[in-house]
Amino acid sequence: MVWSATYDVSAVREQAAPARLTEPVSVTLQGGYRAVDQLREQLESAFSVSEEGSASGDQEKELQLRLESGPGTAP
Repeated sequence: MVWSATYDVSAVREQAAPARLTEPVSVTLQGGYRAVDQLREQLESAFSVSEEGSASGDQEKELQLRLESGPGTAP
């Protein structure tokens, strides 16, 4: 299954809480350097994040991440 979404990272409204996933999820982030970094920070506050790949250009960056249940979430 593939999901696609667009996020506005111009202002963080609240910090994401740790979340539990039933299985790992692969995520691709693509956009400006600042936007990708900010979204990754938010994901890291909710999930255990590992980087699986990246590509960088002049003005944009792409990250492939693996998300697993966040710290402090009960199985």
